[in-house]
Amino acid sequence: MTKKKLAIILAAAVLVISLAAGSTLAYLTDKGDVTNTFTMGNVDIDLTEPHWDDTTDGKVLVPGDTLVKDPVVAATEGDSYMRVKVEIIDTTTGLPITDTNRINLILSTIYTDPTYVIGGTVGTNIVEGTKYSAASIASFAGTNTADFTFDTTRAGDPSVRYYNYNSIFKTSDSDKAVLFTNVVIPTDFDNADLALLGSFSLKITAQAIQSDNFASAAAAFTALDAA
Repeated sequence: MTKKKLAIILAAAVLVISLAAGSTLAYLTDKGDVTNTFTMGNVDIDLTEPHWDDTTDGKVLVPGDTLVKDPVVAATEGDSYMRVKVEIIDTTTGLPITDTNRINLILSTIYTDPTYVIGGTVGTNIVEGTKYSAASIASFAGTNTADFTFDTTRAGDPSVRYYNYNSIFKTSDSDKAVLFTNVVIPTDFDNADLALLGSFSLKITAQAIQSDNFASAAAAFTALDAA
């Protein structure tokens, strides 16, 4: 408390005492006020692809092409249950792809390099511009299983896939996670494979819902689906 504030408070106290002592009809009274202030929480996340340019990348791919594609989700406000929704779409028609053989082939071009550093360098195990056979990269996971789990309970539509973040997504911990890091067209893909792949799009949407007041991520995502 500063000297100025202290002087004002003491002066007011003295004034009250003087007024009470100067009147025999004064009552001894007291009044207390309590103000409760409530602030609303918020949940906010951010989705970026730091090393991907959609205007130039992913065009006219051929066997042997290796690209960095890195959808990164960051917690920017609040704690949440977070998931990433991936929709597999035919670019020519704009419609969801329903052919499971085509979907599986598309998914086989997605990989995660465990040496990738969010906000830092790209991975060193899968190198952009390097030619890989399917066998030479078979040891790498498709999506980032260290941070995400494929939601098998919401797998009814083969063109839509949900990947749930494995824990509470916390702003206080500056949480960030990448769903996958690379797209690779293996050198041993033939004309039939390329024809089946065709032109496709991956629509990636990050979704979050408050973690407070939900017993589990499953309950939270059920509420999110109903919203």
